[in-house]
Amino acid sequence: MSRSARESSAAGVARAIAFSPDAIAAALAAQVPRAAFAFLLGSAKDGCVPRGADLDLAIWYAGTARVTWRLIAHTLAVVERAVPKTVCDLGILNSAGCVYRFEALKGRLLFCRPRCLETYAAFYAQTCRAYEESMVAWQYWRASAA
Repeated sequence: MSRSARESSAAGVARAIAFSPDAIAAALAAQVPRAAFAFLLGSAKDGCVPRGADLDLAIWYAGTARVTWRLIAHTLAVVERAVPKTVCDLGILNSAGCVYRFEALKGRLLFCRPRCLETYAAFYAQTCRAYEESMVAWQYWRASAA
């Protein structure tokens, strides 16, 4: 590897922003009371965000009250204070489609409030069932289109 390639490679590593997923979990649990459970997705799930990339977070809000822009803005602010110099891409699981919900399940569970364990279990089961049904339908459609 040439010197300039090594320097470029080292510079790329230096641009990554390391963070503690536990710190985000603690901040959300303490400052966003309606956050029932949350997941880190994509490159952020291991506690490192490449500079210029965003921190992907999927969250389920407890309760029957509407998810408002104010609640979303507050959640974004909490995460961005916990991980400075990043931008949070927030996905709302309450209204997400089954594919996004399934991708969230493949991410890193940050926390689940004890009082929300039944909600989490129902979310998990319903998401897996809906995803499986949609994949069967997609395979059927693909086979019939061929």
